[in-house]
Amino acid sequence: MIDAYNDYYLSIASASLGEMFEIAYYQEHLDLNDFFAKFLESEICRGFETGDPVIVAGKSSGELIKTILNIELKSHELNELISPEYWIGYTLAIVQNKLNVSFKELVDKIDCNELLSLFFPYHEMDVSKIIDLYKERLGII
Repeated sequence: MIDAYNDYYLSIASASLGEMFEIAYYQEHLDLNDFFAKFLESEICRGFETGDPVIVAGKSSGELIKTILNIELKSHELNELISPEYWIGYTLAIVQNKLNVSFKELVDKIDCNELLSLFFPYHEMDVSKIIDLYKERLGII
């Protein structure tokens, strides 16, 4: 399977999407599925799906979420520990890249609330385990 884009950008993209989920949940008090629906409608989503370097590496998570939500953010502090909300964004970015499918396809199979319920034990496992779960749900062999 061909990755959606170069792995060089993957660590930046996954951290950025994780941070956006954390900001959306803790600072903006948004439901995770509601935030992700807004993300899916945005040009930012398409930039992540195609590995547009301006989107995945050229802007901060704060700049990206401001664009998605069309708001002015207060300064934001990120959690020093991996929160379940951060893990969702981080995981979705990796899975999307590795399976080269749309974020919409991913969330149709496992929405953010279900993904949140999988935090224990999946966050302690190698990321390949969650990728395998998505492959199974998507019918990818």
